[in-house]
Amino acid sequence: MDKVQPFLLLYVPCPTKDVAEKIAKNLIQKKLAGCVNIIEGMTSVYEWQGEIEQADEVVLLIKTLISQKKALELFIMQEHPYETPCIIHIDNASANDAYFEWISRTLDC
Repeated sequence: MDKVQPFLLLYVPCPTKDVAEKIAKNLIQKKLAGCVNIIEGMTSVYEWQGEIEQADEVVLLIKTLISQKKALELFIMQEHPYETPCIIHIDNASANDAYFEWISRTLDC
């Protein structure tokens, strides 16, 4: 049985599919992520500047190595159109050996 290997999973909502695709492709091209899932059809309800807001969003699920965390977060902060983008990372995520080895090879680590 494979042992689990630590990696990083990030949850990042985006305003449109175009924005999500641009960020996802750049993350892969820059080898900051091994795989990015784009999930459409989410509605967010939140308070912003004292008002209750509702918006359709597209979610990125970004899979990478923990060693990429800082660079990946900086990249998203620079490229994301939101003033305060949501970047939730799950540091204690784990992956099976085969997936961990694939993502490590993909990111040249």
